[in-house]
Amino acid sequence: MAARESCLETELTTHSELPRMSLRRLWLFLALSLLVSWIIWLAPFERPASIYIVVFGKRFDSSFFFIKLLLGNCIPGMLAICFALSEGKHQFLQLLSTLVRWRVPLKWYLLAFVLPLGIFWVSLGVVSLYIPAPHLLPSLTRVILYAVLAFPLGPLWGELAWRAYALRKLQTRYSQLTSSVMLGLYWAVWLIPLWLTTRGASSTRVQELAAAITTILAWSIICTSLYNRSGQSLPVVILLEAVQVASADEIFARVQDGRLLFIWLSAALTVLIAAGLARRMVNDSSLGHVRPSG
Repeated sequence: MAARESCLETELTTHSELPRMSLRRLWLFLALSLLVSWIIWLAPFERPASIYIVVFGKRFDSSFFFIKLLLGNCIPGMLAICFALSEGKHQFLQLLSTLVRWRVPLKWYLLAFVLPLGIFWVSLGVVSLYIPAPHLLPSLTRVILYAVLAFPLGPLWGELAWRAYALRKLQTRYSQLTSSVMLGLYWAVWLIPLWLTTRGASSTRVQELAAAITTILAWSIICTSLYNRSGQSLPVVILLEAVQVASADEIFARVQDGRLLFIWLSAALTVLIAAGLARRMVNDSSLGHVRPSG
Protein backbone atom coordinates (compact mmCIF):
# COMPACT_ATOMS: atom_id res chain seq x y z
CA MET A 1 0.00 0.00 0.00
CA ALA A 2 2.83 2.40 0.92
CA ALA A 3 4.62 1.55 -2.33
CA ARG A 4 1.45 2.31 -4.30
CA GLU A 5 1.03 5.69 -2.56
CA SER A 6 4.67 6.52 -3.24
CA CYS A 7 4.25 5.63 -6.92
CA LEU A 8 1.11 7.78 -7.16
CA GLU A 9 2.88 10.71 -5.46
CA THR A 10 5.80 10.41 -7.91
CA GLU A 11 3.42 10.33 -10.88
CA LEU A 12 1.55 13.43 -9.68
CA THR A 13 4.82 15.28 -9.14
CA THR A 14 6.00 14.32 -12.62
CA HIS A 15 2.78 15.59 -14.22
CA SER A 16 2.94 18.84 -12.24
CA GLU A 17 6.44 19.45 -13.59
CA LEU A 18 5.35 19.04 -17.24
CA PRO A 19 3.94 22.56 -17.67
CA ARG A 20 7.07 24.07 -16.12
CA MET A 21 9.34 22.09 -18.45
CA SER A 22 7.14 23.06 -21.39
CA LEU A 23 7.30 26.74 -20.44
CA ARG A 24 11.09 26.63 -20.13
CA ARG A 25 11.22 25.40 -23.71
CA LEU A 26 8.78 28.17 -24.67
CA TRP A 27 11.02 30.89 -23.17
CA LEU A 28 13.94 29.47 -25.13
CA PHE A 29 11.85 29.41 -28.31
CA LEU A 30 10.76 33.03 -27.84
CA ALA A 31 14.32 34.17 -27.16
CA LEU A 32 15.65 32.41 -30.27
CA SER A 33 12.82 33.74 -32.44
CA LEU A 34 13.54 37.28 -31.30
CA LEU A 35 17.30 36.95 -31.76
CA VAL A 36 17.27 35.33 -35.21
CA SER A 37 14.52 37.56 -36.65
CA TRP A 38 16.22 40.71 -35.36
CA ILE A 39 19.60 39.63 -36.81
CA ILE A 40 17.99 39.07 -40.21
CA TRP A 41 15.96 42.29 -40.22
CA LEU A 42 18.77 44.49 -38.94
CA ALA A 43 21.50 42.94 -41.08
CA PRO A 44 23.23 45.67 -43.18
CA PHE A 45 22.31 43.99 -46.45
CA GLU A 46 20.85 46.57 -48.80
CA ARG A 47 21.80 45.31 -52.26
CA PRO A 48 19.39 46.74 -54.84
CA ALA A 49 19.41 43.49 -56.82
CA SER A 50 16.56 41.01 -57.00
CA ILE A 51 15.81 37.43 -57.92
CA TYR A 52 12.96 36.17 -60.04
CA ILE A 53 11.01 33.06 -60.95
CA VAL A 54 8.96 32.32 -64.05
CA VAL A 55 5.54 30.71 -63.57
CA PHE A 56 3.42 29.90 -66.63
CA GLY A 57 5.43 32.33 -68.70
CA LYS A 58 5.06 35.20 -66.20
CA ARG A 59 8.06 36.63 -64.39
CA PHE A 60 7.82 37.43 -60.68
CA ASP A 61 10.60 39.59 -59.20
CA SER A 62 11.50 39.83 -55.52
CA SER A 63 14.10 42.23 -54.13
CA PHE A 64 16.68 41.02 -51.66
CA PHE A 65 15.23 43.52 -49.17
CA PHE A 66 11.76 41.91 -49.44
CA ILE A 67 13.25 38.42 -49.08
CA LYS A 68 15.07 39.54 -45.92
CA LEU A 69 11.85 40.86 -44.41
CA LEU A 70 9.94 37.71 -45.38
CA LEU A 71 12.59 35.38 -43.98
CA GLY A 72 12.59 37.17 -40.63
CA ASN A 73 8.79 36.82 -40.54
CA CYS A 74 8.90 33.08 -41.23
CA ILE A 75 11.68 32.17 -38.78
CA PRO A 76 9.42 31.81 -35.67
CA GLY A 77 7.13 29.36 -37.47
CA MET A 78 10.09 27.27 -38.62
CA LEU A 79 11.50 27.27 -35.10
CA ALA A 80 8.10 26.28 -33.69
CA ILE A 81 8.06 23.19 -35.91
CA CYS A 82 11.63 22.30 -34.85
CA PHE A 83 10.80 22.72 -31.15
CA ALA A 84 7.60 20.67 -31.47
CA LEU A 85 9.54 17.89 -33.22
CA SER A 86 12.17 17.90 -30.47
CA GLU A 87 9.40 17.47 -27.87
CA GLY A 88 8.12 14.28 -29.46
CA LYS A 89 5.62 13.07 -32.02
CA HIS A 90 2.61 13.90 -29.84
CA GLN A 91 3.56 17.58 -29.51
CA PHE A 92 4.29 17.85 -33.21
CA LEU A 93 0.92 16.32 -34.13
CA GLN A 94 -0.82 18.66 -31.67
CA LEU A 95 0.74 21.64 -33.41
CA LEU A 96 -0.25 20.37 -36.86
CA SER A 97 -3.77 19.47 -35.69
CA THR A 98 -4.63 23.16 -35.29
CA LEU A 99 -3.61 23.76 -38.90
CA VAL A 100 -6.11 21.24 -40.29
CA ARG A 101 -9.07 22.41 -38.18
CA TRP A 102 -10.64 24.29 -41.06
CA ARG A 103 -14.12 22.70 -40.83
CA VAL A 104 -15.60 25.23 -38.44
CA PRO A 105 -18.82 27.28 -38.66
CA LEU A 106 -18.73 29.85 -41.47
CA LYS A 107 -19.35 32.69 -38.98
CA TRP A 108 -15.76 32.50 -37.74
CA TYR A 109 -14.35 32.97 -41.24
CA LEU A 110 -16.76 35.85 -41.88
CA LEU A 111 -15.75 37.48 -38.60
CA ALA A 112 -12.05 37.03 -39.42
CA PHE A 113 -12.62 38.78 -42.77
CA VAL A 114 -15.04 41.53 -41.75
CA LEU A 115 -13.49 42.60 -38.42
CA PRO A 116 -10.14 44.05 -39.61
CA LEU A 117 -11.68 45.40 -42.81
CA GLY A 118 -14.41 47.15 -40.82
CA ILE A 119 -11.96 48.73 -38.37
CA PHE A 120 -9.90 50.34 -41.13
CA TRP A 121 -12.91 51.36 -43.26
CA VAL A 122 -14.57 53.09 -40.30
CA SER A 123 -11.30 54.84 -39.44
CA LEU A 124 -10.95 56.05 -43.03
CA GLY A 125 -14.53 57.31 -42.98
CA VAL A 126 -13.98 59.32 -39.80
CA VAL A 127 -10.77 60.82 -41.17
CA SER A 128 -12.55 61.77 -44.39
CA LEU A 129 -15.29 63.57 -42.43
CA TYR A 130 -12.87 65.31 -40.08
CA ILE A 131 -10.35 66.28 -42.78
CA PRO A 132 -12.24 66.98 -46.04
CA ALA A 133 -9.34 66.20 -48.37
CA PRO A 134 -9.38 64.10 -51.55
CA HIS A 135 -8.91 60.55 -50.25
CA LEU A 136 -8.74 57.76 -52.81
CA LEU A 137 -11.16 54.90 -52.25
CA PRO A 138 -9.54 51.57 -51.31
CA SER A 139 -10.02 48.56 -53.54
CA LEU A 140 -11.70 45.54 -51.95
CA THR A 141 -10.37 43.44 -54.83
CA ARG A 142 -6.79 44.40 -53.98
CA VAL A 143 -7.38 43.64 -50.29
CA ILE A 144 -8.60 40.15 -51.17
CA LEU A 145 -5.71 39.62 -53.62
CA TYR A 146 -3.09 40.78 -51.11
CA ALA A 147 -4.65 38.62 -48.38
CA VAL A 148 -4.57 35.54 -50.63
CA LEU A 149 -0.94 36.20 -51.58
CA ALA A 150 0.05 36.84 -47.94
CA PHE A 151 -1.86 33.83 -46.53
CA PRO A 152 0.85 31.15 -47.11
CA LEU A 153 3.74 33.47 -46.23
CA GLY A 154 3.97 35.61 -43.08
CA PRO A 155 0.52 34.86 -41.54
CA LEU A 156 0.88 31.08 -41.88
CA TRP A 157 4.33 30.88 -40.30
CA GLY A 158 3.55 33.57 -37.75
CA GLU A 159 0.40 31.85 -36.48
CA LEU A 160 2.16 28.49 -36.29
CA ALA A 161 4.53 30.18 -33.85
CA TRP A 162 2.25 32.51 -31.88
CA ARG A 163 -1.04 30.62 -31.62
CA ALA A 164 -0.37 26.94 -32.43
CA TYR A 165 2.81 26.77 -30.34
CA ALA A 166 3.30 29.70 -27.93
CA LEU A 167 -0.31 30.45 -26.95
CA ARG A 168 -1.18 26.80 -26.53
CA LYS A 169 1.70 26.38 -24.06
CA LEU A 170 0.99 29.60 -22.18
CA GLN A 171 -2.64 28.57 -21.64
CA THR A 172 -1.54 25.40 -19.83
CA ARG A 173 -0.31 27.64 -17.01
CA TYR A 174 -2.07 31.02 -17.36
CA SER A 175 -5.56 32.29 -18.17
CA GLN A 176 -6.61 33.26 -21.69
CA LEU A 177 -6.31 36.97 -20.95
CA THR A 178 -2.95 36.74 -19.20
CA SER A 179 -1.59 34.56 -22.01
CA SER A 180 -2.86 37.06 -24.59
CA VAL A 181 -1.23 40.03 -22.87
CA MET A 182 2.09 38.23 -22.39
CA LEU A 183 2.18 37.10 -26.00
CA GLY A 184 1.01 40.50 -27.26
CA LEU A 185 3.79 42.35 -25.43
CA TYR A 186 6.36 39.94 -26.82
CA TRP A 187 4.84 40.17 -30.31
CA ALA A 188 5.08 43.98 -30.21
CA VAL A 189 8.75 43.93 -29.15
CA TRP A 190 9.54 41.27 -31.79
CA LEU A 191 8.03 43.48 -34.53
CA ILE A 192 9.82 46.73 -33.63
CA PRO A 193 12.81 46.26 -36.03
CA LEU A 194 10.48 45.28 -38.88
CA TRP A 195 8.31 48.32 -38.24
CA LEU A 196 11.30 50.68 -38.07
CA THR A 197 12.83 49.17 -41.21
CA THR A 198 9.71 49.50 -43.35
CA ARG A 199 8.26 52.80 -42.06
CA GLY A 200 11.30 55.02 -42.46
CA ALA A 201 11.91 58.34 -40.73
CA SER A 202 9.12 60.77 -39.85
CA SER A 203 8.42 63.51 -37.32
CA THR A 204 5.66 61.41 -35.73
CA ARG A 205 7.64 58.18 -35.53
CA VAL A 206 7.44 57.82 -31.74
CA GLN A 207 3.66 58.37 -31.72
CA GLU A 208 3.20 55.89 -34.55
CA LEU A 209 5.30 53.29 -32.74
CA ALA A 210 3.25 53.77 -29.55
CA ALA A 211 0.04 53.30 -31.54
CA ALA A 212 1.50 50.21 -33.25
CA ILE A 213 2.44 48.59 -29.92
CA THR A 214 -1.03 49.33 -28.50
CA THR A 215 -2.68 47.90 -31.62
CA ILE A 216 -0.59 44.72 -31.60
CA LEU A 217 -1.45 44.08 -27.95
CA ALA A 218 -5.15 44.49 -28.76
CA TRP A 219 -4.89 42.20 -31.80
CA SER A 220 -3.25 39.56 -29.62
CA ILE A 221 -6.37 39.48 -27.42
CA ILE A 222 -8.64 39.36 -30.49
CA CYS A 223 -6.62 36.52 -32.03
CA THR A 224 -6.72 34.51 -28.79
CA SER A 225 -10.48 34.92 -28.50
CA LEU A 226 -11.13 33.93 -32.10
CA TYR A 227 -8.67 31.03 -31.90
CA ASN A 228 -10.22 29.53 -28.78
CA ARG A 229 -13.85 30.17 -29.72
CA SER A 230 -13.40 28.61 -33.16
CA GLY A 231 -12.14 25.39 -31.56
CA GLN A 232 -8.45 26.34 -31.93
CA SER A 233 -8.77 26.64 -35.70
CA LEU A 234 -5.51 28.04 -37.07
CA PRO A 235 -6.90 28.71 -40.60
CA VAL A 236 -9.40 31.18 -39.08
CA VAL A 237 -6.66 33.15 -37.29
CA ILE A 238 -4.37 33.03 -40.33
CA LEU A 239 -7.19 34.55 -42.38
CA LEU A 240 -7.67 37.23 -39.70
CA GLU A 241 -4.00 38.21 -39.79
CA ALA A 242 -3.80 38.10 -43.60
CA VAL A 243 -6.84 40.39 -43.99
CA GLN A 244 -5.58 42.66 -41.21
CA VAL A 245 -2.22 43.15 -42.94
CA ALA A 246 -3.73 43.49 -46.42
CA SER A 247 -6.49 45.92 -45.44
CA ALA A 248 -4.14 48.03 -43.29
CA ASP A 249 -1.69 48.44 -46.16
CA GLU A 250 -4.33 49.10 -48.81
CA ILE A 251 -6.50 51.53 -46.82
CA PHE A 252 -3.62 53.37 -45.13
CA ALA A 253 -2.11 54.04 -48.56
CA ARG A 254 -5.33 55.87 -49.54
CA VAL A 255 -5.13 58.35 -46.65
CA GLN A 256 -3.71 61.57 -48.08
CA ASP A 257 -4.04 63.80 -45.00
CA GLY A 258 -4.48 62.91 -41.34
CA ARG A 259 -2.43 59.72 -41.34
CA LEU A 260 -1.60 59.96 -37.64
CA LEU A 261 -5.29 60.46 -36.87
CA PHE A 262 -6.11 57.37 -38.94
CA ILE A 263 -3.50 55.32 -37.06
CA TRP A 264 -4.84 56.31 -33.63
CA LEU A 265 -8.49 55.87 -34.67
CA SER A 266 -7.88 52.33 -35.91
CA ALA A 267 -5.87 51.64 -32.74
CA ALA A 268 -8.73 52.95 -30.54
CA LEU A 269 -11.34 50.83 -32.35
CA THR A 270 -9.14 47.74 -32.05
CA VAL A 271 -8.63 48.36 -28.33
CA LEU A 272 -12.40 48.78 -27.78
CA ILE A 273 -13.10 45.43 -29.44
CA ALA A 274 -10.26 43.77 -27.54
CA ALA A 275 -11.53 45.21 -24.24
CA GLY A 276 -14.97 43.67 -24.85
CA LEU A 277 -13.41 40.30 -25.62
CA ALA A 278 -11.10 40.55 -22.61
CA ARG A 279 -14.08 41.16 -20.35
CA ARG A 280 -15.73 38.07 -21.79
CA MET A 281 -12.57 36.05 -21.11
CA VAL A 282 -12.65 37.17 -17.46
CA ASN A 283 -16.34 36.25 -17.19
CA ASP A 284 -15.65 32.82 -18.69
CA SER A 285 -12.87 32.32 -16.15
CA SER A 286 -15.08 33.38 -13.21
CA LEU A 287 -17.76 30.90 -14.35
CA GLY A 288 -15.20 28.12 -14.12
CA HIS A 289 -14.82 27.36 -17.80
CA VAL A 290 -12.00 24.95 -18.49
CA ARG A 291 -8.82 26.56 -19.72
CA PRO A 292 -7.95 25.51 -23.29
CA SER A 293 -5.76 22.44 -23.33
CA GLY A 294 -2.13 22.45 -24.34
